[in-house]
Amino acid sequence: MDLAAGTGLVSKLLIEYFNISPLSLYLVESAERMYSLLTNDLPRDYFNFILCNASMHLMSEDNMYPVISKLLKPKTGYFIYTIWYHSFDETEH
Repeated sequence: MDLAAGTGLVSKLLIEYFNISPLSLYLVESAERMYSLLTNDLPRDYFNFILCNASMHLMSEDNMYPVISKLLKPKTGYFIYTIWYHSFDETEH
């Protein structure tokens, strides 16, 4: 699963690099213009990996971690995230 997938750029790179089927990925995006899947349609205990690239700062940890733990396979699932450096001073005005 690619959480906060945006346009799917990182998912596309993963598909190409690991030679995996696009059908094996779920892309989730909450922004209306990039929206691709409702979270209540996701299977429980299903995913080996959930990737969240450069969007952790947009999410509530209190809400996010319980949902992610329900989606990952028990004891074998991984949540992988990156924190994108961003200087808010540059966009303050």
